[in-house]
Amino acid sequence: MLLASIYAQPIDAQVIEDQSFTSSSTPNSGTVSGIDVDNIRILNFDFDFTEVPISAEISQVSFTYDQINKSTGIVQLIDQYSTSIIDSATLNSPGSKTSLRFNSTVQDWINNPESNQGLVFKASGLENNDEVVFSNLSFEITYTVPDKEAPEAIYLFVDTKSDSSVEIKWRANEPVVVKVEYGKTIKSLSSQGFSSEYLDSDSLLIDGLTPGVTYHYKLTLKDTSGNITDTEISNFQTSLGVQRVLGELQTIADPSVLAPPELLNLEPVVQSDEYHLDLAWSHSTTNDFDGYIIFRSTNNKTDYQEYHRTAADVSFFIDDSVEPEQTYYYFVRAYKDNLISEKSPEKGLFMPPLPDDVNEGSSTTTTNNIFSVTVLIIAAITGFILVTVYGLSKVIKKVASRKTKKMKSGYGLKNVLRDPEYYTADYEGNDISEDKFNH
Repeated sequence: MLLASIYAQPIDAQVIEDQSFTSSSTPNSGTVSGIDVDNIRILNFDFDFTEVPISAEISQVSFTYDQINKSTGIVQLIDQYSTSIIDSATLNSPGSKTSLRFNSTVQDWINNPESNQGLVFKASGLENNDEVVFSNLSFEITYTVPDKEAPEAIYLFVDTKSDSSVEIKWRANEPVVVKVEYGKTIKSLSSQGFSSEYLDSDSLLIDGLTPGVTYHYKLTLKDTSGNITDTEISNFQTSLGVQRVLGELQTIADPSVLAPPELLNLEPVVQSDEYHLDLAWSHSTTNDFDGYIIFRSTNNKTDYQEYHRTAADVSFFIDDSVEPEQTYYYFVRAYKDNLISEKSPEKGLFMPPLPDDVNEGSSTTTTNNIFSVTVLIIAAITGFILVTVYGLSKVIKKVASRKTKKMKSGYGLKNVLRDPEYYTADYEGNDISEDKFNH
């Protein structure tokens, strides 16, 4: 497979040029003299770096100032925030002074602005009548601002140019070089390196592809700072082209040159978890050929189109792009280059409806559940009725029993009251006379 000439050997990312910035002190000058208490004088100078991007990377810092007059003693340059002594110098020689020891301090001031609390000049050991002036204090820095954000592909489109070539059009949010990786499987992607020019939009031509095949591809974008982005793996399918329509621009070979498959069998697979149509055919008796072409029609054996290709050692195909209650027609040819064999026998098959357990599986489950619940409800109601009837019968018997006892008790009472012996004996004939109680 060949790629368009846009591809070249990978090149290094472009280098971002250094930028410079100067910050002068506030105030612009300060004076120390030997008559100060303890012979120590402290001066504070502020510097503004807010115009420098916080992500800047410092490559060089030069701090300069002028000293007017001279004296004995020294001056120390101190970071106000950390109280660290960065540099020091004697006061015995006036003139322009330079210090190159501020890289890390200024880097910290820029990356962490809260740490920039200025610079302290601490002078000591001056003669009593000496006076030294520091003026024109300034920092000159050189820095770069690295691009740490990966580029983004904001547009991708695959345009089919022919049955063996496609054009991938892309656009990015910044200038990039691009490489494309592609292949028939996700695990077999290959490429020929990055393009040679940084652009924010372009197109890539890929040719030498196999007609009627699905390819997987992804783009890799690299910006001028070397940041890289991989797009998600997508796919495209090459066209079959006009030569893939039955009978057009193809030569049907004599069976002695390219023998056709002599048998073709169609078999529907209709199950709850599978629904497809299986094709199987007999091998061509020709020894050297490229493979087989399957032709399919859904229009009563007319308008056949090339549907799929297989290798020469494959004589089986599963067509899972079929619909229920639709008739499909097939035949198979062997092919070699632009030669095609005569047709295998033509076969048609009506795909049956989907199984009931697919169409009605959920309703059957619901019906079964409803039936089960109904049975449970009926059983519960029946049990309640039986318990209720049994309970009522017990209550009725108990009431009747009490009524009978009451009637008997009333009848006996009447007899006892009429019996004169009631006053000397209980109803059962036991003696209850006063003598017995006094005994």
